[in-house]
Amino acid sequence: SKFCLRVAKSMKGITIILAAYNEQSLITATVEAVLEGLECSGLDPEILVIDDCSRDGTSEFCAAASELSDSIKYIRNDVNQGFGGVYWKGISLATKEYCMIIPGDNPVGASGLKRMFTEVGRADIISPYVTNREVRNFGRRIVSRAYTGILNAIMGRSLKYYCGWVIHRTENVRHLPTITASFAFQAEVLCEVLRRGASILEVGVELQEYAGRKSTAFRPKNVLGVWSTLVRLAIRRVRGRDGWPRALAPAPRSLDS
Repeated sequence: SKFCLRVAKSMKGITIILAAYNEQSLITATVEAVLEGLECSGLDPEILVIDDCSRDGTSEFCAAASELSDSIKYIRNDVNQGFGGVYWKGISLATKEYCMIIPGDNPVGASGLKRMFTEVGRADIISPYVTNREVRNFGRRIVSRAYTGILNAIMGRSLKYYCGWVIHRTENVRHLPTITASFAFQAEVLCEVLRRGASILEVGVELQEYAGRKSTAFRPKNVLGVWSTLVRLAIRRVRGRDGWPRALAPAPRSLDS
């Protein structure tokens, strides 16, 4: 049966880009979690389920999941574009005021999404941060903390997280200059939108981990993309180009979970 999302005409709209690559065992549950998170949020959703040229049965599951709600559109890439490529394709197709991307394995679940959706409109950026880092292995926690620290040092900020499932105003993202499509695209987008004066609200969410989940963060291609982005951001900051701030920016507002 289809989910029925009650929406008033005056409510804010959000485009949710759902990136799926070889996620046949998880994509249906992820779509259901997104729909559950949207219930009672008052948001007018547009859900773009983008299959990034999967090699398993993901396309069939995506097509079936698109029948769960009239707000879902199924799109399949003929060539694999990567997570960043899917994001930019979704942004080009987005028709709603706000936008975000969620991976096909949805690491925050319906409760985390609901918490974020509730805050839409309170700031230009709704940025999640993980409150239960202990569910990740020690090495991943160290790398994540170091990455956040380096970005804060480069940007003169004090954010809790740069790699979350951020909600932006669509127009703030759509008109950005060329941004990487690498694994680090989310951090670069966040830095650039903040540089242009956007307000931000950080929201604490719990990460849900499960057996068999494998991170792609440490693949050579992704590591190279991250480091090249860090170097590019550092050069811009040192040169003081395009108005990048040299002084420490005001601390963002935060909501603890």
